[in-house]
Amino acid sequence: MIDFHTHIFPPNFPNYNKIFNCDKYIYIEEKDNQISLMYKNKLFRKIDKNCLYLEDRIKDMDAQGIQKQVLSIIPVLFCYEVPSNDLYQVAEFINNYISSCVDQYPDRFLALGTLPMQDTKLSLKMINSNLENKTKLNLIGYQIGSNINNVNLDNEKFFPIYELLEKNQLILFIHPWNIMGEKHIKDYWLPWLVGMPAENSRAICSMIFGGIFDKFPNETYKWLINLAYMTIGKHPDGVPEKYFINHPNWNIERKKFPSFKEVALDLGIAHDGLSGGVSVEDFNNDCFPQ
Repeated sequence: MIDFHTHIFPPNFPNYNKIFNCDKYIYIEEKDNQISLMYKNKLFRKIDKNCLYLEDRIKDMDAQGIQKQVLSIIPVLFCYEVPSNDLYQVAEFINNYISSCVDQYPDRFLALGTLPMQDTKLSLKMINSNLENKTKLNLIGYQIGSNINNVNLDNEKFFPIYELLEKNQLILFIHPWNIMGEKHIKDYWLPWLVGMPAENSRAICSMIFGGIFDKFPNETYKWLINLAYMTIGKHPDGVPEKYFINHPNWNIERKKFPSFKEVALDLGIAHDGLSGGVSVEDFNNDCFPQ
């Protein structure tokens, strides 16, 4: 089983507020065996060791039957509002760190990098740099926010980034952040219960209706669309022809095609936490759930 949505925080993350003389960055404080993420000298969130240290994370994975995790940073580190040259330096540190996690445990981790998305030229520079032979990092793609400083993802300024990612068959993982109207929904955990699903809808609608998937066709997202139709019981006949992938396994015993089950509760992983919480199909290309 692969857990795709798992966040990590570099244990050696510098305090960039001191480096750049600002107050825009999260930093770590450890006191009395408690690890805290701080923002503007206030507690942002308390975290456990498994958010920082790979060995603690692997112990949890083993206990929960997780073979691999796809690592990505916590979204508050997107920092699209800071000067882009500063963020390039931060993203470079993060990408090198998260790639090193895969270097240490290649059988347990995959990694998604981050980009200074407010600056298209710098984002392209970073992707190309990470692809060069001498500096190639262990990244299967990149995680970005559901909007970039309130600019939706169908904006033409992002097209060169999509084109480069598609050309190199790199994954684009979109995470909700910078939530619309968040200041009005502070209570009752509404930013997560209402805001994040709304941001997901904002991003996917912008990309569908903006024609992004047609402009930058990719077999990976087509496979995921087929998977989505499986989960609602409308595969294969309900899949739009332009997205349908005619894999030979799908023609075998169609009437007995297995349904996907919600197993997270039974496995004890249906909980929120920076080190995990969402489990998905293993994408082993046999076209059946495992």
